[in-house]
Amino acid sequence: MTKRPRSYISSHVYTTPTGLYYDDRTGERLTARRGAAAGIAQQRMQARVRDEETGRLTFKRIRVKADIRLKGTKHTGSPDDEESEIDTVYDPDINETFFQRYAEKRLDEAFADYDHWNVESLGFVEE
Repeated sequence: MTKRPRSYISSHVYTTPTGLYYDDRTGERLTARRGAAAGIAQQRMQARVRDEETGRLTFKRIRVKADIRLKGTKHTGSPDDEESEIDTVYDPDINETFFQRYAEKRLDEAFADYDHWNVESLGFVEE
């Protein structure tokens, strides 16, 4: 019996050359949606900010610049720029997409009167 070549997308989920997903722990086949979700979850965990000494998950304070516009106003002219500091759990150097989504969400929560987009990292704040 020959073994099928496996391409692991997370610690226990792998895909075969035909594109099917399998779980190593149970040996059962996964749906395409669940298999892809395992790969995205692996990427998300790799992008998390970790403590340099212990390796534990943590957060860091970061300076960001974002385009803002008052909610409910017409989209005429160029948007305003705003610099602010937020706490982030994703490292922008590892995965910019996860960082941008998280930063936009945090800015929208902190400043509810404004829409935020085009979030750009300006660097970590030294503590």
